[in-house]
Amino acid sequence: MTTMGTHTQPHRPAGVPGAGQFDTVPHSEADVSLTPTVVPRRAELDGWPESLPEPELSLDAGSGPRAAMEVRFGSSAFEVWEPSGSDDPGTDAGNDFEDGAFGVDYTDLQAAVAWARGKHRQLQCDLQTELSKTAELAAPRLLAKLTGKAPAMDDDDVLLHAADLERAADRMREEAELSDLSYVARTILTEHPTAATAVFTPVLGTRRHPHSQAEIRDTDGNHLAVAGDDGAIPLYYLSSFRHDPTAAQPYWYRFGSRAADGDHLDLKTAATWNPGA
Repeated sequence: MTTMGTHTQPHRPAGVPGAGQFDTVPHSEADVSLTPTVVPRRAELDGWPESLPEPELSLDAGSGPRAAMEVRFGSSAFEVWEPSGSDDPGTDAGNDFEDGAFGVDYTDLQAAVAWARGKHRQLQCDLQTELSKTAELAAPRLLAKLTGKAPAMDDDDVLLHAADLERAADRMREEAELSDLSYVARTILTEHPTAATAVFTPVLGTRRHPHSQAEIRDTDGNHLAVAGDDGAIPLYYLSSFRHDPTAAQPYWYRFGSRAADGDHLDLKTAATWNPGA
């Protein structure tokens, strides 16, 4: 037998207007805000119309130093490129859009095109800088290919060249390690959607202690599975994630931390990472 709880609804006393009717009871207001949280807009999107979906950019480097940039918003897209013979990169934005193109207000579309042209100019400048860096690194090899003999370099030039190569290698190592970890996290989450953390145990005694498997745990720390021993994740991707005891701030710290029981990887943080982030 179930006993129902009782609740007495207050009534207005006899002898007053509305006697016998239900009365109101003062109570404290719930501490709940109905005001939606406003996420600050990234400064890089200043000038992009707020009425349009956030833009997604892609690059078509082509075969020369000038690149076209696609700007996609929702199901619509247009390209920005440098017109032939122009010294002003980003002055053309595809078609001459008419009012109502893409189902977008003409003023908003013109603002989007102006934003895209400015970003394309910035992209061209940055690409030129990157190409110059790459050319400097490749110059000795390319010049040697032309003459059959490496160009002479004094001691200082050799030292500067070595330093430039090290910086470039560091950037590549960081992006490669983070890319591997992002792939590992995405693979684990596909197999185990409730997973939250992967705890890697380094294989001691090997060079920089590469990992061979990881324990998968949920948000409460409960064991879900072991990754790496069933072929779901290629050993290469796990072993490239190294526990380097000499590194003060390993690259993978962006996704996790080091603890007594192993190296903890935040799977959702790693899975949402993309190159360039």
